[in-house]
Amino acid sequence: MKELIKSISKKEWQFVAIMAVVLAIITGLPYLYAYFTAPAGTVYNGLNSLTPADNPVYYSYINQVKQGSVLVQDLFTTEDLPSGLFNIVWFVIGIFARIFNLSPILAFHLARLLLIPIFIAVAYLFISLFFSDVFKRKISLVFLLFSAGLGAYFIVPLSLFNFSSQAGYGSPNDIWIPESITFLSLYKTPHFIVSLILMFLIFLLMILAFEKKYFCYALWSGFLGLIYFNFHPFYIPMVFGALGLYLLFLFFQSKKILWQPAGYFLSFVVISSISIFYHLYCLAQSPMLAQRGLQNVTLAPSLVLIFVGYGLLWILAGLAIFYLIKTRQLTNRLAFLLIWLVFSIFLVWLPNQFQSRYTQGLHFPLVIFSVFGWFIFKDEFLNKRFKKYYTYFADKVFLVMIFVLFIAVTNIFNLTRDYYYFTFKPGVIKKYFYLPQDAVLAMAWLANENPPAEKRILASVLNSLFIPGYANQRVYVAHGIETLDYLAKQSYLVWFFGSDKQANLKLNFLHKNNIDYIFYGEEEKSLGNFNPADKNYLKLVFDLSQAKVYQVVK
Repeated sequence: MKELIKSISKKEWQFVAIMAVVLAIITGLPYLYAYFTAPAGTVYNGLNSLTPADNPVYYSYINQVKQGSVLVQDLFTTEDLPSGLFNIVWFVIGIFARIFNLSPILAFHLARLLLIPIFIAVAYLFISLFFSDVFKRKISLVFLLFSAGLGAYFIVPLSLFNFSSQAGYGSPNDIWIPESITFLSLYKTPHFIVSLILMFLIFLLMILAFEKKYFCYALWSGFLGLIYFNFHPFYIPMVFGALGLYLLFLFFQSKKILWQPAGYFLSFVVISSISIFYHLYCLAQSPMLAQRGLQNVTLAPSLVLIFVGYGLLWILAGLAIFYLIKTRQLTNRLAFLLIWLVFSIFLVWLPNQFQSRYTQGLHFPLVIFSVFGWFIFKDEFLNKRFKKYYTYFADKVFLVMIFVLFIAVTNIFNLTRDYYYFTFKPGVIKKYFYLPQDAVLAMAWLANENPPAEKRILASVLNSLFIPGYANQRVYVAHGIETLDYLAKQSYLVWFFGSDKQANLKLNFLHKNNIDYIFYGEEEKSLGNFNPADKNYLKLVFDLSQAKVYQVVK
């Protein structure tokens, strides 16, 4: 590791620092723009167009820790779940919010920005494992930070075909799966960044442990895996599988069992598996927690769409892999990248509930092979066979145009989409990204209402998404994964607010589900003609023009 670090010059670290500043600005400005252009009487809630329903869950975790909890609870369902789970990422960010007295939203985005330089430094270190040439290292970092697929060009044409029976899965991954593209991960959430940092460090240290026969690297990898699998157990199969298959490759290459590397791998598995046993214990202790785990289904789009979602990276990487194998230049390190890439594709294709999660393992090896492929294309193909075209690809302006139009285009599209939403605020977007100030004040009242015991709130799905993060209170139905029996509860919600009839049934419903308060704002009004003001079982306890809170009389 010391040799690898020493191979990176001060000028390279300066380049890394510049890239960190550039990424922090690019991924921070849209949120600032949204904040400062919030319509009068509204509050920006920190969301963007990428999987927006997930952020409020993270806000809730941060707020719980900020209020003094060590274990985070699922406040998006009214059932009594166990005491909670320890999540190291949200615990650290929650402590950060408590120390500096930050709102969950501000703590979330500040943590994201602070993690970007750490990620870029680790990524450059990992890239340096595969390239000794400084120029290729820098090109690889640029590709990693800014490359995506061609989804921006294909999103409309591909929507004409039924690639999936599930709504929302008919778009290329670079349009909507943030963990699949490095730029989107940096733009989206801090825990995706920590996930990438730990993944890169584990693979880097284990490769070096196998090569240098340093047991301490395996131990460090194990402890990093222990942290990693605490908050992202989804990646256990990918990390174990990629490293295990690489170890088998080394066995076949040596035509014998390499006991020392095998011991290193076993040590890594044993140490990191402590988190696995922790999750298994928690699931065994709570059938409801296990049910929530079964609801956590994150399917990937078809392989056709994933091919589009990485675009030219597939072609360049394929060229490199073919050439390196044919010319016998596929080193052990590059063999690991190939194993990682193929195994990730296998996990994405394999029928399982976490398919889209495993796209996180695709981008880095694709980028490294793509850089190899680019130089092979330019130097071995154009320069030797089509020299008259070589000058075009030596022109920097032409190369920048190619990169923008065919490599980085979808990231530009994603940013442009958000700027459009934040500028023109079309109807659905406006109500999703900007909460009425009255609603936020009502949520703040719920947070400070005495006595401080936990309350259960009935509200629209939209308002319920934010009540846990703002008020630290439990809601009836809010999130497709976090809410147990989400679809059934959603139908009950529509029934409750849909009409002003069946008073006795509705009172029984409130008592049966231990509902303490009804949150009534513009969203709840839009669900039907239920009028809480004339119900003798409801008491008005908070009153503003766009948000009211009624206490259920018991």
